[in-house]
Amino acid sequence: MAGRIQSAYIKGNILQAVVSGNSKYRVEIKDAGIEGLVGDCTCAYNSKHYGICKHVVAVLMHLMDHIEEMLVEEDTREATINYMIGKIPTDGALKFLAAVMTDDEEVRQRFIKEFDLENVRLQRDYRAEIDRMYRDAAEADGKVYSNLDFEGYFTNARESQHSGEMDSATMMFRDMSEIISERMIMVDDSDGYYSDCFIEALENMVESIIRERLPPEKKRDHVAYLLGRFVAETRPKFIPQYRSALENICTQKADLMYWQEQLAPHLKYMIDSGNTPKNAVDLVLMQTHILEELEDAEELALILAKFHHLDKKLCIRYLDALRRINPSKARRAAQEVVEKYPDDTEIIERAFEFYSKSSRGYSALLRRMFVMTGDWKHFFKLKEVARNWDAEVASIVKECVKKSNPIRAAETYLKEDMVAEAMKLLESLNSLELFETFRTRLARRYPSRYFAAYGPKIIEEARSKKSKKHYDRIQRHLISLKAIPGSETKYANIKNAIREENSTKRSLLKVLDEIE
Repeated sequence: MAGRIQSAYIKGNILQAVVSGNSKYRVEIKDAGIEGLVGDCTCAYNSKHYGICKHVVAVLMHLMDHIEEMLVEEDTREATINYMIGKIPTDGALKFLAAVMTDDEEVRQRFIKEFDLENVRLQRDYRAEIDRMYRDAAEADGKVYSNLDFEGYFTNARESQHSGEMDSATMMFRDMSEIISERMIMVDDSDGYYSDCFIEALENMVESIIRERLPPEKKRDHVAYLLGRFVAETRPKFIPQYRSALENICTQKADLMYWQEQLAPHLKYMIDSGNTPKNAVDLVLMQTHILEELEDAEELALILAKFHHLDKKLCIRYLDALRRINPSKARRAAQEVVEKYPDDTEIIERAFEFYSKSSRGYSALLRRMFVMTGDWKHFFKLKEVARNWDAEVASIVKECVKKSNPIRAAETYLKEDMVAEAMKLLESLNSLELFETFRTRLARRYPSRYFAAYGPKIIEEARSKKSKKHYDRIQRHLISLKAIPGSETKYANIKNAIREENSTKRSLLKVLDEIE
């Protein structure tokens, strides 16, 4: 085996060598203490027989002949390496090591084993992968006209959740929500698919953060990130989602204080500049949520005094906040809010709580609510507190007619058994639909009067338009007119009058003939 030793060197208590033969064999001889020398070789003989092969023997013989110079070489090599390590910049050495590990699997595996990195898994760049999906699916105009499939990414992220890797799951869902939000401009979301995917990703991100049970200082990055995304968001549908996410993760006083600290510059800008950004209402709702959680009613009332005019939700919170600290001011504020939203039933329902039941304002609210909603509970509550009930009924009827709701006006009279007033109202309004609606309740009481108003109106309407739909409507009203007691002779006269006035309208004559 002379001349077959291609390389051999000592490192600590290990001798490593490369021996050439039919192939190249790696030999390692270790000083195992009381067990003596233990040799290992990559040749077939050694792997089959677990004995000392000729390659191990050759290396041992080489050691006996060259041990002194090999020891000197080891010392020199170690000193040289230490010298070089001292001279080479750390960054350069790391880059060289990275390049070697990229090309040499054996070195990479030794590195992993040496530093116990077997279980390390780098986080995939989900954001880049999903962004590539969009680019690959985009047409020539830069638009994506199909629903991209994100299910694989959701599945991987959920698996991380289920295995307890909450930080990884958080980042996966965060990447998905971020890129979907930023690429909404590229897609047609008329079916809500991309919006639903965004919301699902954001909600799962929040769930992962919550399940990780982070202390407040660890949550800060997430709070700052979500607030930053909220401020930059332009889609109205997404803005409340970030607010909800922050409300869910900021559960401790320290969380709320940090959130408030980050929010302060945005509110200050709104106050100082007088600008109202698209997310203004949600900015204020964030602050009100924080102050409510911190139970700071006075500060809450102050901030809402500045911004409650922006939205009815803020108005309602403003009234609630004032009621806790200044009930009399809350009553005045309730009147202002009702004036601002005179037709909003939710606002008026809440305003009832701030009015005295004996006040004119309370009666006016009840009357307004009945006119708007037709809910009889408001009608009967008004009846309990009204000072002049006949005048109230007259006001209700007048407002219903003004609001183009004559049916409710007539119903009001009938509810109070004011049948004569109801009949007079129908005559004054002279509407076919009203005559048809109240025929069964009023025509029996006033058959001649009812017929005298209803019949001529049908004749008038018959001559006004030309269409199959209109003629069918005339037919329906004639059938209703015919049902009035004692109307047989008068009904025939009405029908004949319509025939004579519309003798050239063949379609109308046909529907008249169809009436039995």
